[in-house]
Amino acid sequence: MDKKIEQYQDPKLRNILYAAFDAFAKYGFKRTSMADIADGAGISRPALYMHFKNKNDIFQSMIEAYYAQACADVAEALSRGGAIGDQLKAGFFAQSGEAFKALLDSPHGAEIIDVKSAARDVVEEGNLALKRVYADWLSVQAECGRVNFQVISDDPARVASVMLKALEGLKSDVPTYDDYVERCELLAKVFGQALSA
Repeated sequence: MDKKIEQYQDPKLRNILYAAFDAFAKYGFKRTSMADIADGAGISRPALYMHFKNKNDIFQSMIEAYYAQACADVAEALSRGGAIGDQLKAGFFAQSGEAFKALLDSPHGAEIIDVKSAARDVVEEGNLALKRVYADWLSVQAECGRVNFQVISDDPARVASVMLKALEGLKSDVPTYDDYVERCELLAKVFGQALSA
């Protein structure tokens, strides 16, 4: 994932991806055109096509960039210390990122979440990377005697997978951001209680 983070640090690519996200949030995925994205990025359509072949390609890159950054942010958030529930809460919020608030506040949030299924391979790869981050953290915390993940499963990757599925389920009905925040806090408390040694 580090190479992907580096790749998306290119200012031109980041500008395009931010412009695309803004256009998708404003107009919805289906109604957004390449011209809308180019205008938002302050470049010509031909210049946009030099980087991406179509808006599906942009969308997949946007998701890939999200997961690359989310993995780094979650790892950093989990490393801050504190009670297990607080560390999980920090990790869950780092995973959501600021863009998630804009997504849930958008009238097109449900459509954008639904379109994500079209980028299934990218989403699966990103979720696997996130699962490794949480599983590694669980293993380290268990070695320190702070976590007992065996109360749920012998495999920290399995526990991490269940946490990610639960976190994903929190947004299935496209709640308001405030509702999502409340749900994340509750989920962190539940797993924090269950896992604390």
